[in-house]
Amino acid sequence: MNSTRKGGRLGFLSPEEIEDIHLATLHVLKTTGVAVKHPDALDLLRQAGAWVDEAQGRARLPEHMVMKSISTVPKTITLYGRGDPRHNLRVEGKRVHFGTGGAAIYVLDLDTGTRRLATTKDVSDFARLVEALDHVHFFMIPLFPSDVSKDDADLARYEAALPHTTKHVTAGVHVESACARVLDMVTDLAGGPEALRMRPFISMVADTVSPLTLERVNCNTTMECARRGVPVICGSEALSGGTSPATLAGTLVVINAEVLAALCLHQSTQPGAPFLYGTISSIMDLRKGTYTAGAVETGMISGAVAQVAQKYGIPLYATAGMSDAKISDCQAGMEKAMTLLVAGLSGANYIHDAAGMLELALTMSYEQTVIDNEIIGMVLRVMEGITVNDDTLAVDVIASVGPQGQYLGQRHTLKHMRQEHFIPTLADRSRREEWMEQGSKDLRTVAVEQARAILMK
Repeated sequence: MNSTRKGGRLGFLSPEEIEDIHLATLHVLKTTGVAVKHPDALDLLRQAGAWVDEAQGRARLPEHMVMKSISTVPKTITLYGRGDPRHNLRVEGKRVHFGTGGAAIYVLDLDTGTRRLATTKDVSDFARLVEALDHVHFFMIPLFPSDVSKDDADLARYEAALPHTTKHVTAGVHVESACARVLDMVTDLAGGPEALRMRPFISMVADTVSPLTLERVNCNTTMECARRGVPVICGSEALSGGTSPATLAGTLVVINAEVLAALCLHQSTQPGAPFLYGTISSIMDLRKGTYTAGAVETGMISGAVAQVAQKYGIPLYATAGMSDAKISDCQAGMEKAMTLLVAGLSGANYIHDAAGMLELALTMSYEQTVIDNEIIGMVLRVMEGITVNDDTLAVDVIASVGPQGQYLGQRHTLKHMRQEHFIPTLADRSRREEWMEQGSKDLRTVAVEQARAILMK
């Protein structure tokens, strides 16, 4: 089992404010309701107690229905790797795991540095790269390849990824029929439906459409995964100021309403099936009317949603680590570090988009994935915190060394140095003369070399 750190040291909401968001959500679900674009889904919700307006295709959900779904959903899920128990991820409470994410259509070519369309080979290569990066705990397929048809792309993504990683794999589908094709394929790989249900090595994404809409393809994915016992992630992509209120509190209500509506559909299909509460929410840049990926508010929303999901005890899929920068530059480092640190400290469980994503979620970068692995390592070190006990207070060692001494030769230093100090593999800490002798390389150049070395093996 992966020994990932626990978060929860950071919170934006008081218990009273979390309750206010919960009550406002129940009011929205009861009075405004959600649009449901799949007839079978609408019928399932009606049978479970929703008030359905057929003409509008809308379901209004009473409080008792919402609370029943919260009570039946599992509070702990294990997302399995394939063959290596270190990659099994227990998703619960405030345990934190980081991974890739998205469905970018472009890649920054590792050799030329130019942007080009992604291919299925890139999906395989990113799977191989992530397999070698210790701080990236799962592989959410981050690319939508251009060299297969749209109807075949969803299955092709899984087929390109699974042979090249033993880490847990997640992705959504964009065509309704693709869900069953992907699940049939992984059922065969698992050795049968019960084997997949017992040790699911994939999970699927079925996001809502903001505001307050459960669209057809993802309703189908939600119901199909529930029937087969495969974990499904239902996330809200609310954009503050665009598809949700400009206030972050109002955006939290929209997110919560959409995800709890999806949860009602999921648990009405199969009570007790595994489900992850999700947010991919960010803000709209109201100066330009565009989506933003690297806004600091993205991290704040993920952190606050973590507190709401923790109130319900539902495992959380959150977003952090994206950037609107076009290349691996200072902007990318700034935006990624801010959101990753906030989401990690909040205790969000399954944090995707954490490695490699640039340019408003349109482009994946090999070297940025390597850089982000190091940023995540630093975040994990912060989350580890400071251990205070008789041994770490080191009073005897301080007395032994005394004034004007040094600690390099102490057993205490050797014992603790690797746990207490994060050791980077990219960041340069050499003297200027040494750095110049080695080619005066910047961080991006070193990351390109590391990515090439991994992919050449």
